[in-house]
Formats: sequence, structure tokens, C-alpha cells
Amino acid sequence: MTQSIRYTATTSLQVSANTLTPTVTDYLRPNAFKFLIAKLPNITYTLQSANLPPIQLGAAVQDTPFVDIPHPGDKITFGEFQCSFLVNEDLSNYRELYDWISALGIPTRGDEWSQITQRASVYQQGREYHAEYSDASLMILDSNNIAKVRINFQDLFPISVEGLQFDITGSGMEYFTCVAAFRYKAFTIDTL
Repeated sequence: MTQSIRYTATTSLQVSANTLTPTVTDYLRPNAFKFLIAKLPNITYTLQSANLPPIQLGAAVQDTPFVDIPHPGDKITFGEFQCSFLVNEDLSNYRELYDWISALGIPTRGDEWSQITQRASVYQQGREYHAEYSDASLMILDSNNIAKVRINFQDLFPISVEGLQFDITGSGMEYFTCVAAFRYKAFTIDTL
């Protein structure tokens, strides 16, 4: 007797008494992705790596005299999104992050914060966006380099950008790769 089971990721499995055979046999490639973020156009084209952050559900523990019983919690925690990118010679992509973090953190001029808050509400597709945030998408590509999955990061903002260590003793032609870290409200996964 064969029974079909559907998972939410739209992978169909055929279950029989002897086998468990997946009908989808294409595997995810680590180098098949694109990252899109409106506030950082210069990083989009120099991106080298990106992570799909961890997601964690807390657990409540019910004490008993014998064995503690775990129960699902009620709060999800999303990990940091990190990406690495090649730094442009004119520092334009590094500067995009630097300016965004500086404007959010401790502005050196009074007009820096006002510039960000003057653009505070932008409406796009029926949703209000605040200027200090940006939505972003991590597109996962299939074996034909066609986007199949989109991970949507909501209300993303930078929390750090790695420093650059200049060194005259280097022996070869190496380019700077920089790591940026972001926090966000949540992410969703859409099949395209």
C-alpha cells in the first residue's frame, strides 16, 4: 500500500512498507543565491556570502517529581543575518553601511537624524515602511539559476560592519572582504 504525504515545503514523499523515496532529488547549492536590499545597492553586486539565520522556539518546563516535561514555548527568537561582501575601491558599499549605522546610532550633526526621520513613512504595496529600516530578500536559485525560494527579512537594520585591516606586508593581490550583521523583526519563506 502506497500513501502520499505532503509537507508544507511542497516536497512530496511516497511512503511504502519497504521504501521512503523523495520525488524531489535536486539539492540546495551553497553558491546559488542573490541578496537584494534597497538601501544598499552597492552591496548587492559585491556580495560573497550570506546566511539563513537560525530560528529558535523557547520551551517551558513542567516540573514533576520524576521527569521534567518540556512544552513548546510561545516566543520565537530570530538570529542575526550576516553577509560578507567585497569592498569597492572607493569604499562606496562600505560607506552605505557606515552612513546608515551612524545615522541610527549617534549622529555627529543634527541634520543626520532629521534626514532619516523626514523620510520616516513610505508606503509601498499597502505597507508602511520607516526610513531607519529596510526590507530585504535572499533569493535561493535552482540548478538553472532561476529563483525558486525567497526569504523575506522584515524591518532589517544594520548593527555592525567589520573593520578593514590595511597591511603593507601582504604578498599577493587580495581584496578586502567585509562582514556586516543585521537584526530584523522576522523572516518568512515563500516558494516562487
